Amino acid sequence: MTAPDELVIEVTADDIAKGAKCECMWCPIAYAARRALGWPDRPSRGLEVIGGGDGVIVVPGEGKWLLPREASTFIARFDTGQPVAPFTFTARLVATS
Repeated sequence: MTAPDELVIEVTADDIAKGAKCECMWCPIAYAARRALGWPDRPSRGLEVIGGGDGVIVVPGEGKWLLPREASTFIARFDTGQPVAPFTFTARLVATS
């Protein structure tokens, strides 16, 4: 697979409902990112979402996409049990593997 320069990630209410707190492969953004990459039925496939100041989506052997601040804020809120809502954002490719 050629890593796309941008991923449009749509986090749905379903992603939020089935997402797990503090689980980088099972958070709502991970579910939405797998769907954006075209493989929603593959539960992990190595995809990880890492929050923090410069959060990223990492797919070993494929690429790393930078998360915008709003996505990192969403992760922090979700992981601490604060209310979150569905949203859409664009992640930009910063490295290929």
